[in-house]
Amino acid sequence: MTLQKANNKQIEMIYELYMEAFPEDERKPFEMIQKKTEEGKMEILAIDEDGEFKGLAISIFYKDLVLIDYFAISAKCRGQGIGGKAIELLKERYSDRRMFLEVEVIDEKAENNAERIRRKAFYHSHGLRDAKIYVSLFGVEMELLTVDCKISYDEYYSTYFETFGEYVAGNIYQLA
Repeated sequence: MTLQKANNKQIEMIYELYMEAFPEDERKPFEMIQKKTEEGKMEILAIDEDGEFKGLAISIFYKDLVLIDYFAISAKCRGQGIGGKAIELLKERYSDRRMFLEVEVIDEKAENNAERIRRKAFYHSHGLRDAKIYVSLFGVEMELLTVDCKISYDEYYSTYFETFGEYVAGNIYQLA
């Protein structure tokens, strides 16, 4: 299995998976992601195995940080260990950076709470740990998970501010 910078054909598959896998209120405009990738502030990766597209990873870079902004495995490929292998490849790729990601906060009232619990357990089983930082990101309550590192709320906020500017950063709030 490989992680590779997405080519034009893969971008189409990544876009389709992106639209399918992430709720509308959690998606950034894909054109903005592509523009920030061209600027070197983000990276769009295809997860590939034997020449077949399996998933996506979209990352944001700021100083020595890397935020795995989006990570998804194609529905037909889930449950086959591909996600776990891809997480390990991401850890290798970004071993010189402090890697972290966001997950939806566990919430018994949420329709997808069982999915949230499974997702967090998946990341825990692959070495990510709770950063104990909770945020509201455009009204969606998220929790930060890290790979063997510490991160502050200010660093998290600055990642968004420096990448997307004041409007996006102005819609991020730390929760108690």
